[in-house]
Amino acid sequence: WSRGLGDVYKRQSLHCVKAWGRMVEVLRREGPFPDGVLLHSFCGPAEVVPGLCTLNAHFSISLSILRVKDQRAKAALNAVPLERLLLETDSPDSLCSAPGEWGEAFRLREAAEGLDSAINHPGNLPVVARIVARMTGRAEEVVAKATYQNAVRLFGGKDNP
Repeated sequence: WSRGLGDVYKRQSLHCVKAWGRMVEVLRREGPFPDGVLLHSFCGPAEVVPGLCTLNAHFSISLSILRVKDQRAKAALNAVPLERLLLETDSPDSLCSAPGEWGEAFRLREAAEGLDSAINHPGNLPVVARIVARMTGRAEEVVAKATYQNAVRLFGGKDNP
């Protein structure tokens, strides 16, 4: 990152595991990011969210949020402003067994002969939306619509050139 993230790429996608303090420090030094920075498969603590928002961060949630203790996951999700929330499956990685209350996650079997491991599938996006909706007390439709609009705004698309 010595050349500066803002100088190298239009948008960044970052994944952080157990290094939130260091990552926030680097992003503060390199930011802000007018075109946005995406925190892939965000499972960080609620405390880092406000500071990251000031740097134009967006928070993408996957099934990995189920690996975080329930109260910590809810606190983190509720700290993220709805207009900065995105959904992902992290397919084909990160398939978590969603407890029955969340609905059964889709599983695909690898086609190669002799391999029988379950893998994640893009069809799990509605399961992620359902989890986020319940953990934040929002309607699934609200989460789905907002996260779609956020993705279009961040990445461009038919509604945002």
